[in-house]
Amino acid sequence: MLDFSKPLELPTEGTRGFHALCGLARHLGYKDPMYSMQNSDGSTISDLMLFLQDNPGAIQAVFEWVNKNHPQDDDEALGGFMVAYDEQEE
Repeated sequence: MLDFSKPLELPTEGTRGFHALCGLARHLGYKDPMYSMQNSDGSTISDLMLFLQDNPGAIQAVFEWVNKNHPQDDDEALGGFMVAYDEQEE
């Protein structure tokens, strides 16, 4: 049984971290029945996509992390993304 009073200790870097995140989504019940974009550990990228679509707070946390941690020289690239995104919304 997991002790939820402590933070989960999962890999967070590289392929292992990405697979851990996909696997966590799957174990939380987000299971793509088509197994789209399957990882070597059996989890799927689409499991993570289902989780993110259902949990906007997770998406917000990623946006906040990028806002806090992106290098200053990326401002032009991020500005271009925001302009392109705003144009898609219209």
